[in-house]
Amino acid sequence: LRFMDEIHSDLSKDIRVIYEARDKSLWIGTFYGLVHTIPSLHESFVFFHDPDNKKTINHSTVRAFAEDSKGNLLIGALGGLDIYEPDTRSFRRFSTMEHDGYGLSNIFVSSLCTDSYGNVWIGTDKGGLNYYNVYQKPFGCLVHNPKDGNSLSNNTINSIVEKDGLLWI
Repeated sequence: LRFMDEIHSDLSKDIRVIYEARDKSLWIGTFYGLVHTIPSLHESFVFFHDPDNKKTINHSTVRAFAEDSKGNLLIGALGGLDIYEPDTRSFRRFSTMEHDGYGLSNIFVSSLCTDSYGNVWIGTDKGGLNYYNVYQKPFGCLVHNPKDGNSLSNNTINSIVEKDGLLWI
């Protein structure tokens, strides 16, 4: 990823995640920001968190990507979940319970997965597993309960994968 040094030297130092979107563009999450590169157009865009602008990514450390059933790019970072708005190259933020209980149980998003039913699964660090459906929207949360052997084994979720209709956590 030598091209990243030309864009911004800090970005290539600590890459956390690389994602190829449905449109074949690449999204690169780093400790210092986010890079979107479109190889077919030879274009790249860099995004950083700006605390004074709510349309920037919620945190510069990006940990996960996924696309929902509507084609929206989801970005998990250390400040919550973002949905990329391609028309304006801006972001819609979701963090902790801001809007009448509509939000995440923990802002440290470590993994993302979309399943075949339209659900978005959000793994957090110590906040359990959050989820929502793109058609119904309200967030839900699953956490470890020591009194329930069928609950999560831990509230830190590092990886989520759907395979053959089963969710692996």
